[in-house]
Parts: sequence; structure tokens; C-alpha cells
Amino acid sequence: MKVTRTKEITMNRSTASIANKNIQELTIEGACCASCVNKIETALKDINGVNSAEMNFALRSVVVNGDVGSAVLINAIERIGYRARTAARS
Repeated sequence: MKVTRTKEITMNRSTASIANKNIQELTIEGACCASCVNKIETALKDINGVNSAEMNFALRSVVVNGDVGSAVLINAIERIGYRARTAARS
């Protein structure tokens, strides 16, 4: 039984490692309230291949985890009335 449990933990760590390789950050313009945040997160989560999308309203940025190109993400945000661009990396 311990062997099976060890395999499960190893698989979970491997999956998490793969998922972290597909993280993108976008800067959002035009969002002014919690409703805007909800609309942006929902639009991104509705895209096939997006695993998660979380917006930081104070920083006006959204972090997206998934296997989707930035152009697709930006297009989805612009279709609902906001502006987006890839975030500058420091």
C-alpha cells in the first residue's frame, strides 16, 4: 500500500512541474471593479486548454496556466471590451 501512495505523490509532483511550464502573465487595461475581474477570469477559463486564470486587481494583471498562446488569451480579453498585453518580465 505504501508503494502505491508513493507513486501517486510522484505523479502529482510531475504533473505540477509540467503545468508550471505553461504560465503566462498579462497586463490588463480598462478593468475598474470586481465585476470586470470576474468577466476577464471567466472569459479566459472558457478557453479550451486554460487550466486556471487568476487576476490581481491591484496590479491589473492576470496569471494564466494552460497550453494556449498569448494571442488567443489577448483576443478573448479584447472581445469582452478590455485591453491586454503580455506582461514585461523583470
